[in-house]
Amino acid sequence: VQELNEDNNAFIQGRVGTGPEADLVITDVRAPANLVEGQSFTATYTVCNRGNTLAHDYGVSLFLSTETNPPVSRPPPAPPVFAELQRAYAFLGRALPYATLAAGQCTTERSTFTALRPPDAMPSPFERPLHLSAVVDSQGPEPRTDNNGFAAGIVGLGIGPDLVITELQGPASVRPWGSFTSTVKVCNVGTGMMNSGAYVDVYVSVDDTLPAPDPLAPPGPLPMGSHRFVGSALVPPLSAGACATRQIAGSADLPPYAIPFRPLYLGAVVYQGSTPEELRRDNNTRVAGPLSVGNGPDLVVTSVEAPGTVAPYEPFAATVRVCNVGTDSVNPTEVALVVSAEETWALPPQGSPAPFPGPDQFLAGFVNVAPLQAGQCVSAMGMMSAGQPPGASSPGQPLSLSAAVDPFQNQPELREDNNVFVKGRLGVGWEADLVITALTPPASIRPGQPFTTTLTVCNQGSQPSSNDALVTLHLLTVPELSLPAQGTPPPPQDEFLGEFFIPQLAAHTCGTTPVTGNFYGAPWQERTYYVGATLDRTWSTPEVRKDNNTFVGPRVGVGSAPDLVITAVGGPENIAPYGQAPVSVTVCNQGTQPSFAQRVELFFTTEPTPPEPPIPGRPVDPASGVSLVGTVDIPPLPENACITREDTLHASPPASGPEAPLFLAAIVRAPSPLDELRTDNNAFMRGRIGVGYAPDLVVTEVTAPFAVRGGEMFLTTVTVCNQGTQPSWGNSQVEVLLSTQPTLAFQGGMPGSSSTQVTLGELDVGELSAQQCTTRQLFTSTDTLPGYQSSGLFYLGALVDSQQSVMELREDNNAFVEGFLAVLP
Repeated sequence: VQELNEDNNAFIQGRVGTGPEADLVITDVRAPANLVEGQSFTATYTVCNRGNTLAHDYGVSLFLSTETNPPVSRPPPAPPVFAELQRAYAFLGRALPYATLAAGQCTTERSTFTALRPPDAMPSPFERPLHLSAVVDSQGPEPRTDNNGFAAGIVGLGIGPDLVITELQGPASVRPWGSFTSTVKVCNVGTGMMNSGAYVDVYVSVDDTLPAPDPLAPPGPLPMGSHRFVGSALVPPLSAGACATRQIAGSADLPPYAIPFRPLYLGAVVYQGSTPEELRRDNNTRVAGPLSVGNGPDLVVTSVEAPGTVAPYEPFAATVRVCNVGTDSVNPTEVALVVSAEETWALPPQGSPAPFPGPDQFLAGFVNVAPLQAGQCVSAMGMMSAGQPPGASSPGQPLSLSAAVDPFQNQPELREDNNVFVKGRLGVGWEADLVITALTPPASIRPGQPFTTTLTVCNQGSQPSSNDALVTLHLLTVPELSLPAQGTPPPPQDEFLGEFFIPQLAAHTCGTTPVTGNFYGAPWQERTYYVGATLDRTWSTPEVRKDNNTFVGPRVGVGSAPDLVITAVGGPENIAPYGQAPVSVTVCNQGTQPSFAQRVELFFTTEPTPPEPPIPGRPVDPASGVSLVGTVDIPPLPENACITREDTLHASPPASGPEAPLFLAAIVRAPSPLDELRTDNNAFMRGRIGVGYAPDLVVTEVTAPFAVRGGEMFLTTVTVCNQGTQPSWGNSQVEVLLSTQPTLAFQGGMPGSSSTQVTLGELDVGELSAQQCTTRQLFTSTDTLPGYQSSGLFYLGALVDSQQSVMELREDNNAFVEGFLAVLP
């Protein structure tokens, strides 16, 4: 073939190992962000065997170094890599995983190592971050040793704080020079206390990254040009592991280097004052994502509901949810449903001659979308039909279903690059399509004994399955499972739980079957696994798709030991500071052996996630945002038994700002992780709890007829309770609403209507003592409906203290939505 260029006809993929041996690689390493020199720490690592035979007698070594890359392994008879190290590396220890690895198998293990400083990394006035790496070595020969190392990233070494921004939230769009509020969460992931206060600054930037603070430069805002300062907040002193959330208000001024119609980004930087005491500064910044600054709408598709498989050209229903995240309203528009041979794609630039749909796309249909106010969302449904895109390379090529709002770009928007939403794979064909939709194994499995698992399989294709399908149960060390290639032998013994056949399924039907499995793994392999299932591993059943033939179920404990979990925590919704109240805890033993007596510890925490419990015998750090508020003793429990015990909660709030919400957490305190099959399920979050002297108004019930005719009078009953610690003085009101959304919003002004919710009326609640309830009745009619509709099915709810005139312990529980009201023409 005569070509313009002959020097680009070759392609080198990279090195490949040859031979019958095992080939071990490390694919992931997880360790703390900071380490203390001389102290032990726990790291989690994943080892995979990419060779051709069983791997055993291998070890995993960890290193700290001033170099980015791990030390280089050499094949035997050279000594192992940890035996001859350069001065840039420190050897942290070698773990011996107990799992043997079959060809293609992976295992995830946890081991303990010791943090040491490399000889070339002596302390300096400023702590210098080091690089963590891992190397796997085997006693036997390997076809390759150049792939035995893994670079895990930067870690800090020493005793000191390390401030990171873990969350940054803001609006998707804002008007130029308009005010907006950002929420920033700062955590100290270091090893010591952050004594002096720090600051967190929010910026609008033309860049999608922000520079880290320079320890040699004076503290202060970033230079103008690419960035525009929005606002700042003081971060209180934080102990190791503690977090603080701050809200920062400011205006959206454009950076000097901003270019029209180019995206801007919302970012934040956390830094300490003049004392440079952080272990790391490379992790002090965070960028939330694009921020549109301008006047105009911005349409996005947030979800698509459609079948996973359809018959060619046969109609099917699709529901899309569209939101206007811009600053102005938008006229009626449309959403195009597109079947594409490409998994990701974008609309052609505005004014571009590129066609839509493209040659590798099939236009399945359109859904009309009503006008949308700024911030409003709406769901719309339409009938579609799908076919093979004309440019698809082969009939069996994978296809994807996408939705593009305003596909012909008739609506001027703040952004046009976010109009396409990809739902995922879509099967288009005439055969069956079997999928596993549910897998429910027992919480714990005892090796060598049978157990029952419930399996649900559905045929989402357009034709019945042609024969009985083979289902294989797997015991997995990681939550990953893929369909093996044709001709692959059965899974190895330490993964195989059993096989069985499910009967043929008609099109669009499901079947649930209890099946029996058995695990014959060695008893020393006790740990946490996942139970998975594969459909038709032998490729004997013709289907439209095979990519959806696997399913990974929940985690299970395997072995002979108890497993205690908390299933419920009672107690008050609110409590006075340093007050006392009874609290109940329900604990179940879902393990395979009776449990010893244990203790449940109750905590107040400023975070909605379980806290890290203190070391036994040590008090809780008062600056950690966590306080111990009670304990409940649990007696020994037989397997599969539950018990409820009650004790006293002592409301000692942790050191936090008065506006910080508090959460009630409970943790089973096991004397040793070896005492249970699992410890990852020992924590339970009950949710928010108010601590203070104030009322807390909530709606507990709203009743009404299920259906009324438009304009017809009907009776609504509302029950309001004061769950607080003080009476609610004044005459608060409750507002009854109809909404197109399952959540209600404060209107911020006089009661009225919006495009998503309308007021049916208001009721005076009156004064309520603490723990008192009252029921009120309202005669009303549906003269006006939300969403500019004349009839339909709407959410019915109520909003107490909608004007927010009552100072309450909590304002997040004032809305109540439960049930529907059908308005007939």
